[in-house]
Amino acid sequence: MDSLINAAARALAAGDPIGALKRIALRDDAQALALRGIAMAQLGEYVRARALLRSAARAFGPQEAVARARCTVAEGEAALASRDLGWPAKALEAARATLAAHGDAWWPGLVGGLLAAALAQRAVGPVFAGARARLPDRAAREALSLYLDAASLLLAVLVALLHPLGYVAIALLVWFVWRARTHADQKYAGLRILRR
Repeated sequence: MDSLINAAARALAAGDPIGALKRIALRDDAQALALRGIAMAQLGEYVRARALLRSAARAFGPQEAVARARCTVAEGEAALASRDLGWPAKALEAARATLAAHGDAWWPGLVGGLLAAALAQRAVGPVFAGARARLPDRAAREALSLYLDAASLLLAVLVALLHPLGYVAIALLVWFVWRARTHADQKYAGLRILRR
């Protein structure tokens, strides 16, 4: 790595995306594209971040499978932060397998966490969106979001302390998604009968 890449990486680690971009904004090599994507994600520009991370993954050569997998994971994080639930879980699973196969021990846990967070968002997102739409004032809607974030944080802490609870939480979320789908199918089945 050259000194500009190192300096940009240190700036990102310190939470200074502007400082990182000052060093690598005009570069288009794979490492610089990845760091630019991370910087854009830190700035909240998730669409641009995902495009840069996708370009970085393509720019890394075939011998740099770990770097490509890390770009995929970072793109998944940006997709989750932008609440894009259409992100393909297969890409994250392939990245997890690649990182685990290369002995990168902590990344597979991050990918598992991303998959669990995406599942949780898909499971409870519509319920909370409907509840939020029914609330009369803005303060109540913001309070509901705060309660959801607090419940998510509490669940994350409990899963970190009691590992088997994570499996129970995943099973409940899968059941919740399945239940919501079957309920939606039943709701629309009645409409099909009325149409005849």
